[in-house]
Amino acid sequence: MDFKFKGISADSLNIKVINIKRSLMPTVKDIYESIPGKHGSVLFSQPFGDRLIQFDCAIPNYTPKNIKEIADFLYSNNYEKLEIYDEEDCFYMAKLLNEGDIAEKVLTGYFTLEFVAQPFKYNHKIYAYKWNTAENKRINILNNGSFNTPIKLRIKTMTSTLAGIDLPALALGTAGIKGEIMGVKVMINDDIVKYNGIISEDDEVIIDTKDFIVTKNRLNDIKNWDGDFPLLRSGENILEYASDNEEDAQIEVIYRERWI
Repeated sequence: MDFKFKGISADSLNIKVINIKRSLMPTVKDIYESIPGKHGSVLFSQPFGDRLIQFDCAIPNYTPKNIKEIADFLYSNNYEKLEIYDEEDCFYMAKLLNEGDIAEKVLTGYFTLEFVAQPFKYNHKIYAYKWNTAENKRINILNNGSFNTPIKLRIKTMTSTLAGIDLPALALGTAGIKGEIMGVKVMINDDIVKYNGIISEDDEVIIDTKDFIVTKNRLNDIKNWDGDFPLLRSGENILEYASDNEEDAQIEVIYRERWI
């Protein structure tokens, strides 16, 4: 038995894993309320809580150098990737919970590591789907995870050059550079993502529904966002494209599957 934390194997530090305990599901925090005169309870669904993962470990022979290496191995100031040997297709994002009393217990040769993890297991693979809206205004995206997952949209123009300027229309103020996109709208199932700004040649707009971020050329552009920050459902998803001036776009659809 073994695990990796921050990409480092416990076994490589002479930590022998004796037993692994992990919760089948993340903590469920739903609220049930009884209402007089009504059969049963009313359910108020809540977001998942944390997941706990515990490793019972031993160090057959240790040295002061081992202790320092183990301390460096276990320390983190944020969630880090945690991989368990019997779940090779996924990983957790976790942080050591009981760091305060580990040092003394390590010296005895036997100790328990308790990690608090985010609710989900994550696929190692990040999917990136290239979408040319000139070929298809509507695409299907399959999410094989058991739970909905955030999505990132990277939006660029098709092509745009000075040769594409409609000079008469530009002189009248009724048109700009050909290929410039105004008012991108992407429908993800029943939810709409709308970017009200203008996307010109060499611009890149990113809409990240995980962190609720909208950027244009890496600068915050949330002022031009409208609509929702939707998630991909588990199973098949339908994405549809439109723009206010009927110009097409190159869109990269990026997501990572996750499981309960």
